[in-house]
Amino acid sequence: LPDPERHTLVLDLGGGSTEILVLKGGNLVFAGTRRLGTARLFHSLAGTDCGDAQAFLASVIRNVVNSTLEIYRTYPIRECAVINPLLAQAMASDPAATRLEGGLMLPAAAGLRAAEEAASLTAEALAARFNVGQSEAELLLPTLLILERFLRSIQRPHRPYGLVNP
Repeated sequence: LPDPERHTLVLDLGGGSTEILVLKGGNLVFAGTRRLGTARLFHSLAGTDCGDAQAFLASVIRNVVNSTLEIYRTYPIRECAVINPLLAQAMASDPAATRLEGGLMLPAAAGLRAAEEAASLTAEALAARFNVGQSEAELLLPTLLILERFLRSIQRPHRPYGLVNP
């Protein structure tokens, strides 16, 4: 049974938007949508050079995540569940990942490390490093950067964990 006092942030990182839910125990206490999707970000990068692309991604993601800061002030979030099949596939081989039925349990530090590493890789290197196809690799960087920003925004004395469901 879920802890009735525990707050969990649930992020459904989709192609066009991110659904944000907060659960207290098993009960929904907040639901919202942000126009922050992996494919939306990827397609908005068309025509930008690599340096500009990184800065653009970081700026857009930071602005959208910062618009959710009231959630973190209202609810003492201790963990984060992330729904994104690409992320689950990419992080499945991480040594810190624990396989669960229907997903992975991953320490936040592993997600943060992966995002930092991905930021310096080309799409080809991302595909090789995270064992994903070329087209998936192009979406992986925005996905990891969104995850990183949300994880950094909820970090408290107790490190949050990300549950990644395919």
